[in-house]
Amino acid sequence: LHHLEFMQFMRADAYAQNDLIGDIAEAMESAVRESDRLKLRTKVLVFQGPVLAISVTKYLERIVKYARISSSCFLVGLIYLERLKDREPSLCLTSRTIQRLLIVSIMVASKFLEDGHIPNKVWAEIGGVSPSELNRMELVFLFRLGFNLAVTREEYSSRADCLRA
Repeated sequence: LHHLEFMQFMRADAYAQNDLIGDIAEAMESAVRESDRLKLRTKVLVFQGPVLAISVTKYLERIVKYARISSSCFLVGLIYLERLKDREPSLCLTSRTIQRLLIVSIMVASKFLEDGHIPNKVWAEIGGVSPSELNRMELVFLFRLGFNLAVTREEYSSRADCLRA
């Protein structure tokens, strides 16, 4: 499929998935609990920060409310996080990294998928980080991903199916 057709497919699919954000939040909260239980620490320090003061679910709801992006951006952000983990095995989703990893992955997905543009300063406000910190995280994130942002229809559908199961 052409890139534009695929983006339209993802948006239509995401709008049909009312529980997608909740499923992502549940998966992320489970990963954070397990990493924290095992006392895992990441070596990619740019994503480390204070413990998120609200639940992952509330944090994602905040992003939904203020960014007004399609839920496909959240699923693609999750795919980016999985790719990053594959490339950086020391990366862990912990209570000290989840906030920064979520905001940067969702922001990058939004920039890649959405027509509208939200400035990084606004993303920083939504995410509860400073603009300079977000800019630095975005650069590290993109370089660590090797700028590999394209997601195939099969990859998207497979990840969505896994979340639904």
